[in-house]
Amino acid sequence: MVRGTDRNGIDPLPLSNVKSIVSVKGKDNGITYHEWNDHLRTGDFKLTSNYINWSPSKEGILEVEPGDKYIVIYIRKEIDTVKVHLDTTYYEKTGADLDWHSPEVKVFDGICTPQEDFKMELPLPESFEGDDSIYQNIGFIVEDN
Repeated sequence: MVRGTDRNGIDPLPLSNVKSIVSVKGKDNGITYHEWNDHLRTGDFKLTSNYINWSPSKEGILEVEPGDKYIVIYIRKEIDTVKVHLDTTYYEKTGADLDWHSPEVKVFDGICTPQEDFKMELPLPESFEGDDSIYQNIGFIVEDN
């Protein structure tokens, strides 16, 4: 990570659902920074949501210099389910032979756990408004954006 420009400011962690910080260490200088302990009233930073918060400002407290790189190792909360939302909102990409889309938008929702693949029965293309027998080999394209 790169330390922001504000003294005693905050730096966003790259991923969400942060549970705890394992370590924070300067990339070039090797200095180890310590998480704030409310009981002992000491430490260099706090974990605030998904941010490293450099707000503790007592004498002897360390802070990564603005613009310096530092390494954060952290633990994220375990995700037990994932909600999947698919819809038929259309957009076109170049390079396709022919793109047809129905003016109708259908929404498909489902929930799965990290240990299983997401499977869903999709309706037949013929069930979409505007389908015509002149269209051949109609299929679904599902992209993860």
